[in-house]
Amino acid sequence: MNEILLHSSVLAGLRYDPDHQQLWLRFKTEELYVYRMVPSAVVQSLIQASSHGQYFNSAIRGYFECQRLS
Repeated sequence: MNEILLHSSVLAGLRYDPDHQQLWLRFKTEELYVYRMVPSAVVQSLIQASSHGQYFNSAIRGYFECQRLS
C-alpha cells in the first residue's frame, strides 16, 4: 500500500486499505492517524477534492473513529 502525497497545507499524504476500510492520514506536522470504517468513495472524494483540508474537515474529522499513531 503506497502513500498518496497530497498538496495541502494540512495533510501530507494518505494510505488506504480497502479490505479493512482503514485510512491513514499523515499531517504536515508528521502526526499519523488511522480512521476506521471509511468507505472508498470518501477516500476517492478526498483525493479529488480541490481542497483536501476542507474536505477532511467536512467529511472525515468527527465522522469516523480515529486513533493517533504518532
